[in-house]
Amino acid sequence: MISKAFLHRSSRAFTAKIYANAIDATKDVPDRSVITCGGFGLCGIPENIFSAIRHHGQKKLTWISDDANNNDEGIGTLIEGDQIDKYIGSYIGPCTKMLKKHGEGKIGIQLMP
Repeated sequence: MISKAFLHRSSRAFTAKIYANAIDATKDVPDRSVITCGGFGLCGIPENIFSAIRHHGQKKLTWISDDANNNDEGIGTLIEGDQIDKYIGSYIGPCTKMLKKHGEGKIGIQLMP
């Protein structure tokens, strides 16, 4: 299950919304969202979230992560679908698709230590 916390303006308490799966949890993510995710390389990345966002087709996403994974897994799958507009991270590594799209002016890259 995936939970998503929302801060209610009328109180300082958090409530959790529970989803049955990643598809349901990501269906309301709007285009132009800023998304952060953890993991290092391919260890600990939210593979189901990547797949769900790819499924829904959200566009112009800003993705913040420590690294860009690789061409065929993780963020590479969203780059293939032209869903990432900007990447903020510290390591691009073997994700040559990102470098190619950056060279074409389709993805902005901001490297952070």
